[in-house]
Amino acid sequence: MEHEVAYRFKATQSRPVKRRRVLPGGLQTSWATRKRAYDELWPAQRNRIQTALDHVNHETVDGVSHFAFQAQDVRRSGKVPVALVITGSSITSWTSFLGSLSDRLTSSRANLVVSLRSGESPNLKTLLRVLIAKASAGGDSGNEDETLLHHNTGRLLNYDLQLLEDLLRERATENVVIAFEESETFDGALLSDTINLISSWVDRIPFMIIFSVATTLENLQHRISRGSLRHTEGRTFSIAPASEVLELALDIAVRGDSIPLWVGCSVSNMIMARQKDYFQCTDLLIDSLQYAYMSHFYANPLSIFLLEDLQYAAVPRDHFEALRNLGSFRRHVESILEIENGADVVRALLESDERLFQYARDGVSRARALVKGLVAAVHLLHTLRSHVPRLDHITLSSLYIRGLAGELNLSPPVRELLLSIKMVPSNVLPRLLEEVLRHSSNNSDLALVELQQRLKTLTSCRTAPLRSHHDTHGETIRTTIVAQKVELSKQKSRISEDDSAYSEIVDQFHDYLERHFMRTFLRPENIFMHEIVIYDLKSPHRDVFMPRPRFAIERALSLPHDYLDCSCCHPTAGGSNLENTLSASQPATSILYQLYMESGPLINVADLWLAFDAVVGGTNNQEAAVMTQFQRALAELRYLGMIRPSRRKADHVTKVSWKGL
Repeated sequence: MEHEVAYRFKATQSRPVKRRRVLPGGLQTSWATRKRAYDELWPAQRNRIQTALDHVNHETVDGVSHFAFQAQDVRRSGKVPVALVITGSSITSWTSFLGSLSDRLTSSRANLVVSLRSGESPNLKTLLRVLIAKASAGGDSGNEDETLLHHNTGRLLNYDLQLLEDLLRERATENVVIAFEESETFDGALLSDTINLISSWVDRIPFMIIFSVATTLENLQHRISRGSLRHTEGRTFSIAPASEVLELALDIAVRGDSIPLWVGCSVSNMIMARQKDYFQCTDLLIDSLQYAYMSHFYANPLSIFLLEDLQYAAVPRDHFEALRNLGSFRRHVESILEIENGADVVRALLESDERLFQYARDGVSRARALVKGLVAAVHLLHTLRSHVPRLDHITLSSLYIRGLAGELNLSPPVRELLLSIKMVPSNVLPRLLEEVLRHSSNNSDLALVELQQRLKTLTSCRTAPLRSHHDTHGETIRTTIVAQKVELSKQKSRISEDDSAYSEIVDQFHDYLERHFMRTFLRPENIFMHEIVIYDLKSPHRDVFMPRPRFAIERALSLPHDYLDCSCCHPTAGGSNLENTLSASQPATSILYQLYMESGPLINVADLWLAFDAVVGGTNNQEAAVMTQFQRALAELRYLGMIRPSRRKADHVTKVSWKGL
């Protein structure tokens, strides 16, 4: 076969069909129903999040698009139109923005958007070549791989802008938008030469430049020559930081009337901490939420109770036994026994599946209502803190995590807000009342509406803001000398009738908020059926989104039975001693790895072969097959980076890694 270019292998027998369990039993009998629930609930949730993210930079996209459509006026003056987009430190914001802008501009074939990176444009000639190649790839003509392209007047090099001019004339292109991604990574001289060259072609090719600025505009201006800056005329735009986009995505994912499942405090904390420690990306956040939904519906049989149209006949009997073993169900039953006639209710729930079904459906509905109220209260707390002056900013995600952990009731953020509300002037309180009414489940709350009307009547004829008696501006310091000692005391000045009436309104609003937070900031683990509406298992997320490949490889090689689950690889297969883990039935790479772990930093290959042959064994006729296994296992260890050839001795290999280090 050495003389043949390729060899086609034809199997003599067909591959056996993989056996599948056709009739699942036990708790897995509801798999089809849970799969249907996931297919119905998660796509709707993902569409809600994606729709909100598409409108994050809507104003910036509109501004840049409008600037591009009016760029012809700038080009008539002989200058290059430049859009300076301040992106911040995260490149993910720029990627989503550029995608939305490209969709907006390229909806008409009169616009062409080309994105350039510093890695593919080290010099001006290469930059022009990449620019022309990408512009040609957007149409039907042109070949990116040719070094010389034919032209009707002669032969042109593939970095000649005359090629681009001819191409755009055929397509009737009105704008050629060149987007420099991460402009700080481009060489300043290259940017200056590019601007100078583009300015000389701007009367023939409708160029427009977009710079993504991660630092400051002054830094970009210092890197470009003054002569090049004279050829440009630009406008500044800004896009939403990645941190704000992540907060918005999490808010959309947990707040709303149609939220079927909430992510618990442990998983949410791990997701947001990973975003802060590594990189901020909305796609990774959406993937994490999707994996939470998959883990809940695929692994939790009781997730079928999240279906709105679930019928009693569709629930297997084993699921009712699982319901009765829930921790929240047991605590709820114990609380029922303390009330009158509670024993009859408990007996019915333990003996009748049909009664338990309806009771569980009602419990899930109440649990969803309570968690929904908790999340709404968290959002209200965050909104009110943003409207009250002199309060530290706390992110919505951190408040949400603390809320689902049951740590917000009488917590410092709540106490600070309630104390600050007592001292807010009358020009701030109306906004707080409007926010509370907007977040209230019953927008016609009579108590709040009455307070709003009283405040409006009280402040209608006043220009100066009213202050409550809790405000420190109404206090004076009184100094008294007694027995040659100075005593300082605070004394409140007398307040007017309007201030007194305003103080009464403030006190009533304070008491209303305090009762509202006390009622809504519950501990989720005390909610009946919280295991169905809240997913809070960290281990699946940690294994998937923070994998440990080295640990997994070392465990697979040292304990192959844990992965293969076969009797031949069991530690006792090689003998009666439990410590004897070497066996000829184990994979060759696993055997060689265990011998490798017992060796020193410099390993003699001949000694390693003798030890391997002693474990694997075999007759003289099988020595060639055993040598083949040994060589393949040695090559695999080298591929994994565990050994390398020794420079000191040709027949030795160097040990590179140690287990657990």
